[in-house]
Amino acid sequence: MLTKQIQRKIGLAIIIIICSGVTPILCSVESGKQDTSTTKSRGNDLSSQVPNRPMIIWWARLEDSPEILRLAISSGIFSHVMLRSFHEYDRPPKAIFSHPNLKKVLKLCRERGVKVIWCRFLYPGYKFRGITTFEDICNPVYYIDRIRQLRKEAGLMGVDLVCLNAEPYGKSPLKPLKGRTEYKLTPVQYEALSNAIQTAIRIAGKADFVMPERSSYPRHLYTATCALGKLIISEGTFRDVAWKLKDKRRPADIFGAYVNVMKHDPNYIDGPGPFFLPMEILTRQELWAHKKGLFIFPGIRGKQILVARQFAQIREIYPVRDSNSIK
Repeated sequence: MLTKQIQRKIGLAIIIIICSGVTPILCSVESGKQDTSTTKSRGNDLSSQVPNRPMIIWWARLEDSPEILRLAISSGIFSHVMLRSFHEYDRPPKAIFSHPNLKKVLKLCRERGVKVIWCRFLYPGYKFRGITTFEDICNPVYYIDRIRQLRKEAGLMGVDLVCLNAEPYGKSPLKPLKGRTEYKLTPVQYEALSNAIQTAIRIAGKADFVMPERSSYPRHLYTATCALGKLIISEGTFRDVAWKLKDKRRPADIFGAYVNVMKHDPNYIDGPGPFFLPMEILTRQELWAHKKGLFIFPGIRGKQILVARQFAQIREIYPVRDSNSIK
């Protein structure tokens, strides 16, 4: 059982994980060489900035109602919030910092002691500015600019952690690159992309997080881009599909789960599932307790508020296994 001293340290408002002999899962972000020309607010040891509780991340869009976020983090379950917006070309910094939700979201997280992860898409989805072909994304300067800009924005927000989402979205002509084997890169293409990314991170350092994880297919876009982050968030584990959960070809540091209020949702725009349920993903710790964290994606188009409401009703969870014994 947790001692009273530890309970006071964690705070009665946050989730209390009770199980005899269980050591709370601590989150650590690998420290690495950082670009000192950017944000001054970042420390050299990012692990010292992370709350002493399991890293459980709630995904939120800047464009969504702050009430959704308020509900979710009122549970005390979430140690981090990933605040996501579009690529810089599609949503420039001026639009971000003038958005009425930004101050509200940052205030909510600050009051709850929740760390914010500022996230943008790596590739533009609507306003391309010359990023239209594969050759256009093989320039290391492009990635250096993205990493530095992301950190600069985070610094202006007072945020310590940043994430890049490498999935091409919207009307991006790069979207075929996220396909399956028929879209795998040639050896020459893959080497050019990997070299550009490796050069960029030698100069600008890595983002704290990147998503998605590498593809199970050889020479894929994601296999190269996952090198951009210190910690990799999985999307291959989003659905509760046994073979996908056991697939070791796509290693990741953070277990990603697509959470809904229905196990199967036949009319949902993102497909019928099977999804994870809020209480289910918290209790099925054999899936994520051995990882460095859990990432909760609560869906889109009206689903977030329903998922947040269910998390808000959860006050305690009991680990089903000792996290230190899970292999």
